[in-house]
Amino acid sequence: MTATKFNITEAHRITGKSRTTIKKHIKQGKLSAEQDDNGNPVVDASELARCYNVSTADFERASASSKSTAGVQTSGGQPAGQLTSNMQQLLDSEVRLRQRLEQQLDELHEVLKRTQEGHERAMRLIEDRSQTSSEWEKPLKALQAQVANQEKAHQKFRELAHKRIAKVQQELEQERSKSWLVKLLSRE
Repeated sequence: MTATKFNITEAHRITGKSRTTIKKHIKQGKLSAEQDDNGNPVVDASELARCYNVSTADFERASASSKSTAGVQTSGGQPAGQLTSNMQQLLDSEVRLRQRLEQQLDELHEVLKRTQEGHERAMRLIEDRSQTSSEWEKPLKALQAQVANQEKAHQKFRELAHKRIAKVQQELEQERSKSWLVKLLSRE
């Protein structure tokens, strides 16, 4: 049967957090704990799962580890094979914990490396832009001159169009001012 309450050392084995961190979280109220019959803090399994996102396998590993450790401490007449088996289980769990921590460390190194590369790329871009700003000025000025020339051409076109519209309006007014008799005779 798996225990539901764990002391600080067992919580350390389950979560991989240091004993100091666990004690600090209890003191800060991030992790709730009770006291056992001897006045030592014990943490419920549900609290460990809530705060540290541990799995059932973590609890089983810690339970097996504490059983093997308890067997080594209490029975001095234990056969050498069983003592070796218990020590091997404890060693295996510590090796798995170390591998998990090394994997997390490798992942963190990779993240740090990518972050540094991104920072270096950004710095190179900033340096390139400050050095090449004069290279952009010539094409920009040429583009501005081209736009100004096009605006002048459009302005001339608008002026011509307004003159033509005024001329057509004038002709229309002249046509309207003619009498109906003049209009009739001019059609023939």
